[in-house]
Amino acid sequence: FRRVMDGVSPMVGHNAGMSLQVVGAAGAELDRSSLDVERWDATSAPPQYLTIALGDASGGQVATLASSADTRRVSYTSPLLGTHHYKYDSLRAAWVSELDDHFLIEMLARDLIHHCKGLPSF
Repeated sequence: FRRVMDGVSPMVGHNAGMSLQVVGAAGAELDRSSLDVERWDATSAPPQYLTIALGDASGGQVATLASSADTRRVSYTSPLLGTHHYKYDSLRAAWVSELDDHFLIEMLARDLIHHCKGLPSF
């Protein structure tokens, strides 16, 4: 989640209505220190959701990343292509689709490019 936040945050200033929010399992908004889901272990819980409001130009579209500590998976809900599920591949250091092996970061980049001004920095 940290990589997504870091890559998308600079775009917020160029897109009216664009925002990022990270929510934990208890429903509370979290700070950036809790975003390293690649480092989950038995003693730490991942953030539950990262919501990206894509801004006014997108017509209020929202993209959402949701994590599951139980399955150690991430789901991405794309406003264009629906929900996809990903597992972390440590050899490639990337979240990879369980369906067709595409990278989560590539799917997210496509949505951002389609709906927003600027480019993500990941």
